[in-house]
Amino acid sequence: MSGRSSYRGYGLQQVDEKGRVAIPSPLRAALLARSPIGGDGKAITTVVLQAHERQPCICGYDLDFADQREAELEERARQNALADGAPNDDILRGGMASDELPFDTSGRFIMPGFPRKHAKIGKWAFFYGIGKYFEIWDPATLLASPNVHPNVRALVEHELAERKVVL
Repeated sequence: MSGRSSYRGYGLQQVDEKGRVAIPSPLRAALLARSPIGGDGKAITTVVLQAHERQPCICGYDLDFADQREAELEERARQNALADGAPNDDILRGGMASDELPFDTSGRFIMPGFPRKHAKIGKWAFFYGIGKYFEIWDPATLLASPNVHPNVRALVEHELAERKVVL
């Protein structure tokens, strides 16, 4: 992994009836740059998806960040140990479930049922890079969320208007 590529960029993407959706090109480029290299010398084309711990959206990231995230969760579980000194496994339960999915050269992958249901993603998905990972939102859910920055809300409204999408 280069370590220099951050997930920056955004995109409103259509989701088909089978749950196929494409990762927007700026985010896909970062995902490839951050991905480990396989035995064939090419980046491993896998995206990790996980339901966000606190927001009604999905987090997406590379395999190396998945390992880093696991280590961070384990540290949090130790820091918030139970009365008997055992790590707080509930922290791990809330943050470890994820799906590792292949994507093609166009960035298309099939979004699994649970994360999609968690984020209420229907026909449209809004991808937004926030550094170490990117988020995938249902546009209507994002617009209704009180915890979303006004600039992001305005960006989604702009993208919907550009595509002439009415929710």
